[in-house]
Amino acid sequence: MSEEDYTQRIKAEAKQLQLIEELIEKGGYCWLCGYFEDPLLIQNHPLPTENHHTAGRNNDPTRIPVCRNCHGRLTRKQRSWPENWFGEDNPVLVRLALKLRGWAEIDQLRSRDLREMSDELLRLSKRAAS
Repeated sequence: MSEEDYTQRIKAEAKQLQLIEELIEKGGYCWLCGYFEDPLLIQNHPLPTENHHTAGRNNDPTRIPVCRNCHGRLTRKQRSWPENWFGEDNPVLVRLALKLRGWAEIDQLRSRDLREMSDELLRLSKRAAS
């Protein structure tokens, strides 16, 4: 592959990633609970999703769209982290550890929500059987 072809490919992939990011940010889908609000139906209203920094703003630029309720839950978890974890000059290994911790907390909340849904479905099935 020539250098020019490679450059064009990288530019095309960057543009595609930018379009995906815009769709995610403008869409109304929560990564945590699955809440969805069609952005075309709420054009003149603020979107119900917010961007959550998975490892804290200073540690990693990765953000995920979550509804306001889930954003509050995740932010409360992060606020329980030691204050020195939010420094702007954390070493790379600390930043990586916090990125992993942030995703682990997202998975923990998602697992809890799935367990609650499972329990509710089992309760409903018992009522339907009786």
